[in-house]
Amino acid sequence: MGDDALHSIRVKLKCLDRNEYEELNFGHLFPDENSDIQKLFKEYETEAADWYVKRWVFTGLRLTSFPEVVYDVIISVEGDKVKRQYNPMIRDRRRSDSGRYKVSDRYGVWLCKDFMPIVRVNDWISGFGSGSNATTLLHAFVNCQSLRLTANRGTVANTDPQILEELKRAIQDIISDVDRHIQKEGIYTLREWQDEHRTIHQERDEYDRRVRSIRSRKVQSSWAAPFRANK
Repeated sequence: MGDDALHSIRVKLKCLDRNEYEELNFGHLFPDENSDIQKLFKEYETEAADWYVKRWVFTGLRLTSFPEVVYDVIISVEGDKVKRQYNPMIRDRRRSDSGRYKVSDRYGVWLCKDFMPIVRVNDWISGFGSGSNATTLLHAFVNCQSLRLTANRGTVANTDPQILEELKRAIQDIISDVDRHIQKEGIYTLREWQDEHRTIHQERDEYDRRVRSIRSRKVQSSWAAPFRANK
């Protein structure tokens, strides 16, 4: 998505407290796909879901009732450790660093114009995933040049409501397909395997603990037996 002709443009920024300029990379960073759940579980076991990445890209889609409205969609489902690996601006859970943000503050589905995020629309996909924070798995953007922005480019409120409603339904259909995939053979499958793996290890540890306890009681009883006999 976007215009590769702009790839040659170089943008350099310098913060007020810095002496050197920093060159910004072209485009938006997405992590490499890593969605083979068998390999992930074999390598990471109980952390496998945190390293899962699966991407869907749709270009040149059109609304049924408004065929002149064209939109592009990119959806990346990403585990927590993957996000933190490529995005240094995510705040550590135990800290409140100034200038950084929580995953829940940024991730989800964004409407874009000119390939720039305008407004997040997580409320469009409230039924996605499992749990209240499921939308944070999504690193997703919907670009539509037919969106009409307010003067400050802060919302899409000037867009025809019928166009927005049909775009919303179209995105919901796409997200539903993504949801079915990750529930059946994706990140949620890994989470189920992880829970089973933890349960097996917990049961094994509990069994070993009970065996040690029984053996310890037997040893104590065998040492105490002669003293009881002499009384």
